Amino acid sequence: MSMLLTKRLARSLWRSKLRLFTVILLIMMGVTAGISFGGYAHNVENLYDVIYADDDEGVNLPDAWIILPSGTWSAAEADGLCDAISDGWSEDGSGLDVCEPRLVLDGVMFHVDVEGEEAMISSVWHGTDEGLTDKVWIPDHECCDGRIAGAENEIVIDRHVAKHLEIKIGESVEIGAGHGRLVFEVVGIGFHSNHLWFTPDGSIFPPKEGTFATGYLSAAGLERLAALDEGAANYILIDV
Repeated sequence: MSMLLTKRLARSLWRSKLRLFTVILLIMMGVTAGISFGGYAHNVENLYDVIYADDDEGVNLPDAWIILPSGTWSAAEADGLCDAISDGWSEDGSGLDVCEPRLVLDGVMFHVDVEGEEAMISSVWHGTDEGLTDKVWIPDHECCDGRIAGAENEIVIDRHVAKHLEIKIGESVEIGAGHGRLVFEVVGIGFHSNHLWFTPDGSIFPPKEGTFATGYLSAAGLERLAALDEGAANYILIDV
C-alpha cells in the first residue's frame, strides 16, 4: 500500500516540476538546518562548560541566590545571614563552599555620541571585586582583555557594550547610580554570567545598540558611586 502511494506521489510531482523542486528544496533545508543546529548545540555545550566551570578559568556560577528586592543589607546584616546559612548547612551535613554578599545596582551610563550630545543609557552595575563565585569572565581571546577592577576608580565594561560603543581599555567612562555620578577608568573588557544573553531585566529580546549597558566595579567603587556604607549588599550568593 505504501509503495503504491509513493508511486502516485512521484507521478504527481513529476507532472508539476515546481512541486518537485519545492519538495527537494524543503528536504535540503531540513537536512542543512539539522546539521547546523547540531553543530551549534555541540559548540555551545562545550563553551558553557568552560564558562561555568568551578575553577580559576570559569565563573563558578553560584548554586543559589538570595535577593533583597529593594534597599540593601548592612555589612553586619549580610555577614549575619551568611553565618546563619553556614550553620544551617553544617547541621544538614552537606558542605557549603561560599556564602558571599554582593552589591548589584541599577544606574546609568553617560555617553557622548558622534554628534557630541550626551545620552543616558540604562545600566546595571555589579560590585564584584575578585569574588569566589559568579566572577567576571575575561577569556584569553581577542574579544576581551585587561583585568578585574581593583581600585575604587576602576571598571570592567561588558564586551557587548564595549563593542557597540567602541570603548577601549584605558579610556574613561562616566556612570551613575543612586544620586552619584563619577568617572571610572576602564581596566578590562569581559563577560558576566548574568549578561551572557545580553538583555535588560524582564526582557528576552536584545536591546538596540547604545540603549543598555553593564559594568563590573570593585565593591568599594560601587559603594562610593552610590554613597553606600562599606559592605552594603543586596545579593547573597551561595555555592556548595
